[in-house]
Amino acid sequence: IKNARYRAAMSIQQKIAHEMAREKIGGELKLLIDQPLIARTEADAPDVDTRVILAKPAPVGEFVTRQVTGARGYDLLA
Repeated sequence: IKNARYRAAMSIQQKIAHEMAREKIGGELKLLIDQPLIARTEADAPDVDTRVILAKPAPVGEFVTRQVTGARGYDLLA
């Protein structure tokens, strides 16, 4: 029963996360570059929040503004 509840909760959470990601498509975000092609929004923590996968590399440690072009799983594309 415990595993079934966990799977049900994770399924609901995944749907919520995907809907939130879809709502960001087309918008612009200020991003902090963690790796040349990986960033996070300025408000996100690196270990627990959504990653942003970049189409073009950017310098690590810099802030950039990019338009969100899509979503894949829990990640955004920009």
